[in-house]
Amino acid sequence: MSVACIDPQSEPLWQRLVDQHQDSVFHSSGWMRVLTETYGLEVGVRLVLDGAGDPRAGLSFCRIADMMGERLVTLPSSRIWSPDGELAPTHPQD
Repeated sequence: MSVACIDPQSEPLWQRLVDQHQDSVFHSSGWMRVLTETYGLEVGVRLVLDGAGDPRAGLSFCRIADMMGERLVTLPSSRIWSPDGELAPTHPQD
């Protein structure tokens, strides 16, 4: 396994992972394009790739630079895919 940082607007691996899990529009490459074009956000993705280069997990984020400094923040309404390919729970279980 390896980790890659990609631009989800131009790299099809991200959309392939989204399509495999049939998740919400808030993970789609199109939504990330809207965030970039509308708000000027720099959007990125960290992907976990298996030995064949297929995406297994991912985390979408935006790079933010403001009066609080530079940082990465997750996208609104986004969730993390764990390395086993399952979406992480929205709320931790007791």
